[in-house]
Amino acid sequence: AITNSNNCIIDSCIFQNNYKSVTLSGDTELCTGNVIKNNKITNGNVGIALNSSNGGSCHDNIIENNFFGKSPTAMIFDSSNSKRNKKNTIRKNVIACNIDQLSGLSATGVSISMDSVYIENNIFWRNGIAVNFMSNKLAFTVNNTFYDNTVCFSNFPVAINIPINRNVFMKADNVCTFKRNNQVYFSENNFFRYKMTQPLLINDSNSDISMIYNYWDCDSDAEIAEMIYDKNDDGQLGEIIYRPALEDYSTTAPISPPTNVVKQEVDGGVLVSWNANPESDAAFYRLHYHNFNYYEFENAIDSLHDTTFFLPDANIDDNFAVTCADKNYHEGGQKDGHESAYSLAEAMPYAGKDNTLCYWEEFYDIEDACQHLRSHQDTHGKSRIRCGRLHLAHFHTLDGCKGTSKYLRIHL
Repeated sequence: AITNSNNCIIDSCIFQNNYKSVTLSGDTELCTGNVIKNNKITNGNVGIALNSSNGGSCHDNIIENNFFGKSPTAMIFDSSNSKRNKKNTIRKNVIACNIDQLSGLSATGVSISMDSVYIENNIFWRNGIAVNFMSNKLAFTVNNTFYDNTVCFSNFPVAINIPINRNVFMKADNVCTFKRNNQVYFSENNFFRYKMTQPLLINDSNSDISMIYNYWDCDSDAEIAEMIYDKNDDGQLGEIIYRPALEDYSTTAPISPPTNVVKQEVDGGVLVSWNANPESDAAFYRLHYHNFNYYEFENAIDSLHDTTFFLPDANIDDNFAVTCADKNYHEGGQKDGHESAYSLAEAMPYAGKDNTLCYWEEFYDIEDACQHLRSHQDTHGKSRIRCGRLHLAHFHTLDGCKGTSKYLRIHL
């Protein structure tokens, strides 16, 4: 424990199986200027505790570039009776409490009941609750990636004045539930629909909530409405106001992880494939493989511009992941949003090559396809089909589609 101390540094240590790995405390006096960086903190109860009491205070402490894993709580910031805390910063950490190891929502990334906390450029991955706002005021949550968490934010009823800007939200069961309008501001965030199974944002209050100037990963109001639950679903609730919205992905937010990353056993090796990233500043991909520990891979293949890669003699049981890099990528850019979080490959069977679709033709006629495709219409009422790796194809149905002459003509 570091109590009433200033300018201490804890650097490049490994903490395992501790009840509390590190405690910073302002008890009657000041605790300031301390830096905890480049550590690996796993398998304990609480990774880092920052607290003030008895008139003491904590300010300008930095928790940076650490890995937190397999703990019920990675960090807890608590202020019993002090109102003098300011600008304690959590930045460039990987916070992965690992919901596979802990049940339900018991795995919490950061729990905050202290004013003036800055949460910047972190990766929150596989937490039950990524950030639990308690009785705090003014917590800046900026440029983070929230990927594959059950709940991103909890306990908004008591926290106030929370700017949440330029973040990426993907594969969450719930981003947050609003209990009242308490000055929580979302703007310039990218909300992805990928693997969405229920509304991401819920207004459980009778007040309107403003969520303007965010990107919703879709074109129509009907699709955005699927992502929220408000007065349009229950007349006793307030509305979530999402217009005006961003017309394209915010490139000031971190680049997003690639979707549908698949590994397949082919000809004694492994074929890895993924979907192309949608952001305009996406530059190339990196394929990571082999040993995966503390959110680091042993090997990486750089500067991939295709969305498939074959590794001869690789083992399908090995770890594979893909990241996307933006135009400002640099080594170590994953912590500042210029390289995405890892998207781990999921094993899939390989059905064999479909060479027919690989030949370049002006068009294909697919028989008996009209009725099936009509059940898969886009928001403009047009039937769509996506075959193999055809990109930006223009699809046209022929008029008629009656009798024995049912077919679909696809112009490539």
